[in-house]
Amino acid sequence: MSRTEETYIDKPRKFVHDVLTIIGQVFFVLALAALLAALFAGGKISVFIFLILISLFFNHLSTKIKYTWVKTIEVGGYKLV
Repeated sequence: MSRTEETYIDKPRKFVHDVLTIIGQVFFVLALAALLAALFAGGKISVFIFLILISLFFNHLSTKIKYTWVKTIEVGGYKLV
């Protein structure tokens, strides 16, 4: 019978992860709006590229935040995963 590892989720880190993910998603939606403006209303494509880069930056930051601790040894040793 396999044993499930004991995990602990760090709530402040999870909150920061979620906020950065939401910011990245908002910039992605703005980038899609800028793309539509560039295609149909004569807007500039450079605004679209700039917003996509900002969106990728915030989503990249959110993936680098680790918020799950896994118990590695029986005497209280936790490892950030």
